[in-house]
Amino acid sequence: QNPITVTGRVTADNGQPLSDASIELRSLGLGALSTGDGRFTFVIPAGRQAGGTTVALTGRRLGFRTETIRVALPA
Repeated sequence: QNPITVTGRVTADNGQPLSDASIELRSLGLGALSTGDGRFTFVIPAGRQAGGTTVALTGRRLGFRTETIRVALPA
């Protein structure tokens, strides 16, 4: 099984990027901070993912609503 790369971008309701947001894939024990343009990247090592499943991705930043979405991992 190959590593899986998950990328994304955190934005405010008005579309502006949010830097320094905490992004977590808690079930996999992974975390990252968004960059100045709101982007983040996770590399899920081979053997730590179950392809074809979904994981919860949670974003937090002080002064903004915490949001969780489901991300489908490729099979």
